[in-house]
Amino acid sequence: MDPVPSEITARIQAGPSDIVLVLASGAAGAIALCTGGSSTLIGVMVVVALMPPLVTAGLPWGGGYSGWQGGLSLFALNLACIVVSGSVVFVIRKLIRLEQRGFLH
Repeated sequence: MDPVPSEITARIQAGPSDIVLVLASGAAGAIALCTGGSSTLIGVMVVVALMPPLVTAGLPWGGGYSGWQGGLSLFALNLACIVVSGSVVFVIRKLIRLEQRGFLH
């Protein structure tokens, strides 16, 4: 019996759809922060983007099995994508404000 189920090993490789999902959740979280929106949206961003790779890393690691490094690297990739998409949202919002104030004409 394999101690690390196929469901866990399937979650340690990011595909293009995973990256798009994380970028979108990071942007949504940044927009919620900027607009004073619901903190629930930020919580959903964390659950969707960060919890699965942490669980994927933690279960094998806690059980003493190999394969946890893939989950940890996926977490790092997701965190980097959230930072990038959030930064893009913040820069765009700043540029919009500067343009509205007449500084970019």
